[in-house]
Amino acid sequence: MRVRERGLNFEEMRQVVNYHDKKTQQARGEHGGFIYKYEKSAEGVTLVVIAESKKNEHWLISGWRF
Repeated sequence: MRVRERGLNFEEMRQVVNYHDKKTQQARGEHGGFIYKYEKSAEGVTLVVIAESKKNEHWLISGWRF
């Protein structure tokens, strides 16, 4: 999976979505929510996750480290 190639796992991605430092709206999603870019800095690395969010539901799309 591409997530492993990028050095992330699903638990890290969920943590970024739930406890982000920055959230930027990108577009309207296919599940009736909005697609957001979530960012979280930790230990000199920034984790970025793209996910669709609707109320308390999240659909993870992609993620990477800076």
